[in-house]
Amino acid sequence: WHREQALTKKEDAIELHGNRPAKVPPIPLPESNEKLKVRFLDTVAAIASEGQEMKHCIATYINKALSGDSYLFHIDHLETGQVASVEVDRFGRVLQPRGPENFINTAAKQGESFLKEWGQKIIDNHPGDIYDVPF
Repeated sequence: WHREQALTKKEDAIELHGNRPAKVPPIPLPESNEKLKVRFLDTVAAIASEGQEMKHCIATYINKALSGDSYLFHIDHLETGQVASVEVDRFGRVLQPRGPENFINTAAKQGESFLKEWGQKIIDNHPGDIYDVPF
């Protein structure tokens, strides 16, 4: 199932959803640094392309990105050349840092750490809300 979902074509996703913009986080987007280039996946096309290139199921989160329930990022680890995708939920929690084909690599680990720190600012803006949502 995951393999099939990962192969969702960008054109199919755009036909289904339109190339709508993803909901922007309630805080400024994270900025890249000397070790990591961080890119917010800001449209349906960007998310679907990420899924195709990374060969994982991030495209199945398009609805969550459109509604603001998740913020999706592409990470380039500049020292190793590795790449990853990271999902951060609307409360700032990092849920899925994954490299190509769902492997956990250095880019995934460093991206997770970097976005946990960034996501803490979202958590700080939702003091009690984070505990009101069932897992």
